[in-house]
Amino acid sequence: MKFKIYQTQLSTQEFLQLLVEQFPAVKDDVLDEDYEGLITLQVKFFTKYANNCISAGRLDEVRRVFEFFEAVLGKVNSDINNALHVTFLKRLDLDDDNVNAREARKLIKPEHLSIFRELGKWSNKPLS
Repeated sequence: MKFKIYQTQLSTQEFLQLLVEQFPAVKDDVLDEDYEGLITLQVKFFTKYANNCISAGRLDEVRRVFEFFEAVLGKVNSDINNALHVTFLKRLDLDDDNVNAREARKLIKPEHLSIFRELGKWSNKPLS
């Protein structure tokens, strides 16, 4: 499934609503009133969900996560964009040398994998 976002700019509330509509498993945490206004923490729950999917080998869901990530980039404000890079992309479990991490690396666009490495998470393991 490819995500199509027709709006040129998403507000924080629109981004969060779209996130929880597409990934209901994160809804309770993302929309918890204790985290309201803390976009970095809210995105952290999306990262945790993505990492759980990678760990479980749920590659179809990992593909959806990455498609969503790619669809919202460029349509969010700088705070969300920063959270998506620093909290989401940097903290993905893509540097492991297990089959699930290797397969997940194949699902993300090369430019985002490059950014992942530049953010310092990569540990010089070969891409395979």
